[in-house]
Amino acid sequence: MPKKADKSSQEKNIQVGELPHKPHYEVRTASQSYSNIAAVLAGFAFAAVILVVQTTPPTSPESAVIYRYLATIAFLMAFIGCVVSGFVFATVTGEEILAPRSHTMALLGGMGFSISSNLVMFGLATLTKIFLSPDITSFVKVIFPIAMFLSPLFVAFSAVDPIIGFEKEPIKTKDLIQLFSFSFLPLIIALLVKYFGSEISANTISVFFKPVMVAAFIVILLSAASALSVSSFADIKFRLSLPISGIIVGIHSCVVAALILMI
Repeated sequence: MPKKADKSSQEKNIQVGELPHKPHYEVRTASQSYSNIAAVLAGFAFAAVILVVQTTPPTSPESAVIYRYLATIAFLMAFIGCVVSGFVFATVTGEEILAPRSHTMALLGGMGFSISSNLVMFGLATLTKIFLSPDITSFVKVIFPIAMFLSPLFVAFSAVDPIIGFEKEPIKTKDLIQLFSFSFLPLIIALLVKYFGSEISANTISVFFKPVMVAAFIVILLSAASALSVSSFADIKFRLSLPISGIIVGIHSCVVAALILMI
């Protein structure tokens, strides 16, 4: 009799079913597309590195050499980040059950992908300073920071999705304020400095560039490691609170804000 009971309990343990949830955002399906996008961006970043290394800048040597160095490193970092993000999103796609944990993995892994995408934009903006006219450069300096400013939305909404889909209690306004204020405060400050402050010289940018790249690399690695750790060890109902999610996204936003200031 005890053996039959053990066998019955084992059969119950191997049963797999979806957690009850309201129809909402299917993060596993979306992550498959994100993984493909990350792969495409990785290929573009690698090709851009080859282009920059083999091309002689047509502008004055002093600033051109600095910007060429900045663009090359940015594209290399973007290549690494996109490759890592592709594997992370593939892990999210492989989640057998749609659960709060799936959205938490997307939130943590999305930080590395967001930074990598912004590094691509920073590299493109830097190349315009070398190869294109000042009119195009001025246009890029206005448009690209705005596009980069919106990038935390991609990450932050992953903190809201599990609440909408799996919990009966409505989202509190104060939690949303904490989530988005922490997420966007560094970027708001960066935009104000960018649009109303003085222009930062190439020499000044080169001084701060290495620490920013180190910070970006650390965030990319921590993003992937934390997402994979949640996948391996956390309960399927695990999710981060909105204030904590806001702080985490805010750390990612600090790196993006630094990139905006250096465009």
